Amino acid sequence: MKPVLNVVPRVTVAVTAAPAVGVVVSALSRTRGRKPLRGVARRIRSKPLTLTVKAMRAVVQRVASASVEVEGRIVSEIGPGLLVLVGIHDSDSDADADYICRKVLNMRLFPNENTGKAWDHSVMQKNYQVLLVSQFTLYGFLKGNKPDFHVAMPPQKANPFYASLVDRFRNTYNSDAIRDGVFGAMMKVNLVNDGPVTMQLDSQSSNSLSATGNHLSILEHYFSSRMPKVVLAHSVYTEIEFVFFLYSLKPDDYPV
Repeated sequence: MKPVLNVVPRVTVAVTAAPAVGVVVSALSRTRGRKPLRGVARRIRSKPLTLTVKAMRAVVQRVASASVEVEGRIVSEIGPGLLVLVGIHDSDSDADADYICRKVLNMRLFPNENTGKAWDHSVMQKNYQVLLVSQFTLYGFLKGNKPDFHVAMPPQKANPFYASLVDRFRNTYNSDAIRDGVFGAMMKVNLVNDGPVTMQLDSQSSNSLSATGNHLSILEHYFSSRMPKVVLAHSVYTEIEFVFFLYSLKPDDYPV
């Protein structure tokens, strides 16, 4: 006979996030009364779950104006619109490019002067311009004090991929409204940030999060489909911790 579940399990998940590298998740459980999750925590600790972020990254800035200068010459410039810095992960695909293109062009980052709503119009609705700049350093992380960029897509592969992304923007919007920098060049990017308004986007394709080991099946066995969905939030240089509580265990999930 299974005991009646009369405890409130607490699971603490500590996530140390570095961009596009392994994110080690360790789980510890504490309960009042019985300890149904101790075995699960022990099995997880014995072989930590590694999650890997794989996504195209875009830093989107609303600007009054922006320009790109190469070797003392302005090669691209826009008036009001969006400056988009693009970081391409080595595993990125057309699905990632589709997501970034769609989101950037439809983000409501501009006010509606007629209604007074601050976040009501997209760059396309305003007929503004977009300046795309490839920036592989968005997928850099520090090893000690030295930056490492090995997870960024190599230049030989990234160059045509970035060119196809620019074409995707032009085909989706207005080709005359899309400008870009010079791939692989040493650029000086000048901008007047309007607001300031800055957003970070990561593509949400099916390969954006992968897991190793059998930890997901372990958790699903005990928590069933009631386990809350955890969205991995990550930033460029910070470490973060998630603490969440599971109150939804059913008696059938209680190991005896």
